[in-house]
Amino acid sequence: MNSNKSRILIVIMLVTILILYMKYQKAQTKLFLQSLDLKYLYERAMWHTEAVEEFYSPDITTETEPDPPYMQRSYKLQQTGNYQLPDLEDNEAELYFQSHTNIFFIISTIFQAGLAKLNPRQTCAIESAARSNPEWKVFVLFVSATEFSFFNSPNIVPLLPYPNVFLRRVNMTTVGLGSPVEEMFERGALNNSSFIVEHTSDVLRLLTVYKYGGTYLDTDVVVMKSLDELPLNYLVSEGDGFVANGIINLQASGVGHTLAESML
Repeated sequence: MNSNKSRILIVIMLVTILILYMKYQKAQTKLFLQSLDLKYLYERAMWHTEAVEEFYSPDITTETEPDPPYMQRSYKLQQTGNYQLPDLEDNEAELYFQSHTNIFFIISTIFQAGLAKLNPRQTCAIESAARSNPEWKVFVLFVSATEFSFFNSPNIVPLLPYPNVFLRRVNMTTVGLGSPVEEMFERGALNNSSFIVEHTSDVLRLLTVYKYGGTYLDTDVVVMKSLDELPLNYLVSEGDGFVANGIINLQASGVGHTLAESML
């Protein structure tokens, strides 16, 4: 009887040791994979840092015709190690230069610590617009973010080498000044909304094309061809005879401006 108990105890001990060993191996493997991921992210960050310095350096000079004003821009490195997002309204020359070639994406998600992030779907949509329209300016407008990081914003990094992609933050206290929705912004009406993310995006998409002109695209819209082939001033239907607001093209003057004002 005692020998049977001893055997059972030995088996239990062996099984316990085996389980602990397997957990140890799993933990070691996880640490190894994490070290590989960090090494990969570091190498990508270093490569993209060189690309950013090449494309975004404000000191770039050429022997040929100088770049238009909107090309002179940079993301300033902060003491936190993050890069500051320039204010949209502080760089309005970018928007008024050939305004019919503006493309806007609105990111109204609320981010912790003001650190901008994108998911892979959003990055794919933005990149498709930039690749299909190399002569157009693609503005990615963040509502609640003020900075981005190479390590904590990995889906932003692939967009940085594109010279026609502009990451900007929206100042919600001033963006509505001089517009039909100025009083609404002053009251802070959006802050009291039960659907603040969705309603903020709905207002800003119309406000940006009203002020600056161009094309607004939802972040699930993949662009396959140049938008040059489309006429000016249009909305898109998603079916069933209803006009949606996922794609909007309105100009900052004429009938487009009038229509945007009436919708606001």
